[in-house]
Amino acid sequence: MRTSPSICTLSQDNEADLRDLITDALGINIPTLNESLMEFQGDASKKISCDVCKSSRWQSSNKLDANEQVDGSCRRPKPAKVLQYFPLIPRLKRLFQSSKTSQSMRWHKEGRTKDGILRHPADGSAWDAFYKRFPNFASDPCNVRLGLASDGFNPFRTMSTSHSTWPVLLIPYNLEPWACMKQSLLILSMVIPGEKGPNNDIDVYMQPLIKELKQLWTGVDAFDSSASESFTLQACLLWTINDFPACSNLSGWSTKGQVACPICAEKIESRWLQYEYGVAPIPQSGEDILREVEGVNFIYGKARKRDREELDEGLIELDVEEGKRSIFFDLPYWRYNLLRHNLDVMHIEKNVCDNIVGTLLNLSRGGKDNIKAHKDLQDTGIKSYLHPKMRNGKEYLPQACYTLASKERDIFLSILRT
Repeated sequence: MRTSPSICTLSQDNEADLRDLITDALGINIPTLNESLMEFQGDASKKISCDVCKSSRWQSSNKLDANEQVDGSCRRPKPAKVLQYFPLIPRLKRLFQSSKTSQSMRWHKEGRTKDGILRHPADGSAWDAFYKRFPNFASDPCNVRLGLASDGFNPFRTMSTSHSTWPVLLIPYNLEPWACMKQSLLILSMVIPGEKGPNNDIDVYMQPLIKELKQLWTGVDAFDSSASESFTLQACLLWTINDFPACSNLSGWSTKGQVACPICAEKIESRWLQYEYGVAPIPQSGEDILREVEGVNFIYGKARKRDREELDEGLIELDVEEGKRSIFFDLPYWRYNLLRHNLDVMHIEKNVCDNIVGTLLNLSRGGKDNIKAHKDLQDTGIKSYLHPKMRNGKEYLPQACYTLASKERDIFLSILRT
């Protein structure tokens, strides 16, 4: 069985191996459009315009054809946008070319303490449910379990406040919890270029990754250096990790409006105050979601902004549940994943902590205990002891049980200081 040569035995005369090594390290540049409608790869690699909007794949200032002769030489025009993609399969194979890393890739089954305490994703119910659904995949500890994380950031900092570049990272959960999150072991899958974020068109950029994940689900040949034998390497994507806006882009469910919760979906009892009198709805399964969005015809590309006059006159009918069929449903196992999208705990912890501290200290900025909150309680008819009161012709707010006195604030701040 043919395996990739190690770096130690690589000869400079072997141009094919050198070319593959450089490609794996530097990635593949895939031309795309500013409107994010399509990628020019595979059967579309030789096309010069978009199939949907007919716009050119080249920059507007450079309309040359790819084979046009200029000054006796062939000049290639610059593409409008370039997606930098790093192939996944050779990088997963490389994890097993080191005997030490190869042993660590089996830690989740052979080295994990199984005492019912949640220390690693392998201890969770989503991991266990996936194993029960696909026992053949679970039987081989070398099969790779992946998570996907993505978010936008500004690489130019204060130089450009509107630029948004989106790196896409993959986390190998076979490794120990203290190892899988190390920067050296995170897998950079692609860099989605700015200057505008991909929004719902992120599926267009995900196509090469989904193609490789489908191939990895079937299996590819690899070599395990710790066992000194060849094996069929498989991999699966268990879930994504993102903040709330990115959750909408990746899952296809709109996180705006009355049905913003991707878990409760249409069963939510939505109010402007987001107060529920009933019990929480049963979360939808992947099969339920796929059944609802199977017939949705979503057109990729930057949509035209709606004019205020059109909205006011009712010329455009808005759909509350605007969404799409996520490209992750192309994976044959995605619909059966128990936990498909995770919210980034960093954003949640910071926002909740700021609100709690601001409310306890009664800060003018950051606190939630204000006149509007008390009037909302009065409007909904709950907690009558906190409704605004009138005293001597002036409105005042009754103190809540969590309100700190001046001395209590000093004690609280002194603890934070130490």
